[in-house]
Amino acid sequence: MKSPNRIKSKKKSLFRRKYHIDKNGRNDFDKYFLPIDYLKHYYCEVDINFIKEYITDGSILDKPLTGIGQENAALLIFYADIVLPLLKREKKKYRVLLDVGSGATVYQFISLATVIDSIYFTDYLDCNLKSVKNWKRGKDDFWHEYIRGVLILEKRKPDIEKKEILQRERLIKGKLKHFGIYDAIKDKMETDISDKKFDIVSSNFCIESITDQKKIWFSAFNNLTGRLKQRGRIIIMSLRGASGYPVSGKVLPAVEIYECDLMDLMKKGFRDIIMKSIDCESKNKYQGIIFVTAVKK
Repeated sequence: MKSPNRIKSKKKSLFRRKYHIDKNGRNDFDKYFLPIDYLKHYYCEVDINFIKEYITDGSILDKPLTGIGQENAALLIFYADIVLPLLKREKKKYRVLLDVGSGATVYQFISLATVIDSIYFTDYLDCNLKSVKNWKRGKDDFWHEYIRGVLILEKRKPDIEKKEILQRERLIKGKLKHFGIYDAIKDKMETDISDKKFDIVSSNFCIESITDQKKIWFSAFNNLTGRLKQRGRIIIMSLRGASGYPVSGKVLPAVEIYECDLMDLMKKGFRDIIMKSIDCESKNKYQGIIFVTAVKK
């Protein structure tokens, strides 16, 4: 595993003055965040050719990813080629998924929608909930290329028909049955499921991106695992070695975490841990992406 580069206290002090942190250690991203800006910056493209090359040569993931398109392709590969086969092999029926910090995205459900019954879509920002609700009701084709990429992976064929994409899109929309505000730091859920536990809890690029304080990140992680049933599955994607991330013309801070940080937490309450890490040659102030899935003891 890669050794973390520790930040000196003086540098951290400068970091706080330069970036946007509220008095509780939380990113004040609710003042700056616009879903459309976020989607355009981070999800404007997915590299379909990268996915096709991966099918013929899986070692392509051993090389650093060179842009947003390849990074997004890697996200789809993780779900379609690692998580989905695991869920299909396990005898347990996974019915209900809680997605925490969903943002304005649905790529994380393209594969999972085939094996779960319903999705609880949660985020700290109401604007993100509205964005996905609008997508569910409308005919926006923003995610069609992502669906195409997943279907190429699942079917192992290079050409996907439009009707196949629309069919999977309808499936995803049908599984998005619940929406609610969730504060991962306070573990406060503004829905009727405040005491509910779930078969699967997933969270992508969320808890390391709401603060620059590791103790808050640690607490938020424990809040996520507290929402998971015993023998339930957790799915996490995290930025590795992040110093911040740009959104809507601002750079918001993030916790600088590494594989060892996540593994230390996982070993305390999980088994069958699968962790993958990929380097990114990105201009977005992070060194890579960490993928983790495991079963709660």
